Amino acid sequence: MATVEDRALASKTSLNDDIGEETRLRMYRIQVEIREAEQRAFDLFLQNLVKGTSHLSLGQEAVAAGCAAAMKPGDLSFCTYRGHAHTLARGVPIEQVLGELMQRDNGLMRGKGGSMHLTSVDHGVMGSYAIIGAHLPIACGAAWRAQYKGQKDVSVCFFGDGTTNIGAFHEALNFAAVWKLPVIFICENNLYMEYTPIGDVTAVQHPAADRASAYGLPRIVVRRLDSGEEHLIAFAEDAYSLSIEAGYEFATDVLKLYLPITIEVVPLSEPPGAPPPR
Repeated sequence: MATVEDRALASKTSLNDDIGEETRLRMYRIQVEIREAEQRAFDLFLQNLVKGTSHLSLGQEAVAAGCAAAMKPGDLSFCTYRGHAHTLARGVPIEQVLGELMQRDNGLMRGKGGSMHLTSVDHGVMGSYAIIGAHLPIACGAAWRAQYKGQKDVSVCFFGDGTTNIGAFHEALNFAAVWKLPVIFICENNLYMEYTPIGDVTAVQHPAADRASAYGLPRIVVRRLDSGEEHLIAFAEDAYSLSIEAGYEFATDVLKLYLPITIEVVPLSEPPGAPPPR
């Protein structure tokens, strides 16, 4: 596994030479599978075949793919209502995901949950949650169970930047820090709380990382690969296209720590018209 020093010396070469071709191809396939499945879900939604609403993560596939590749069997994923990517990345068949979106009997919950409640215990996907922030304390509960029973699984909780303005976010981080729980909080900050720019309603620039430090957790902001810090993602084609090789390596390092960690993934550059960060 490459170290921070290795990264500094490898600025002109691949930072992840130790990942190997097999893992690289696996992560690439996961990304392609997620992109194709979500694009198909979008097409089906426009045809009124997807019932209810559907939240896509097009352009953010690398976060799910990199983390899933680093997670071990038994590790648990907790997702928001934007959970298609994380569910697919843990190995749930596309047919069951799309079937659930279309209320078909072959869906994960036989069509009774829909897009925002994807769950597969067999794959370690412990639910997608429509109530913003509700799953963070639940992830803490799962991590507390592992700690109490001496089990080695890690809970990985994904959420958006808007969640950081919910009380459950602060309660969960404080609880995890006090009990030193094996839980990783990953904020996928796309700069907008649905329609509201996060910078317009938040006093700090990095809503997850800056606040995590107040609870004694490491402040980790993932932006790009050339700033001399540990990183999760790099941007390839544009500000929304993510590279997952560093994601896999960084997530693997973090999972070994077995401590509460908060990671905030932010764009390398802001989209046109976005307000400047505070």
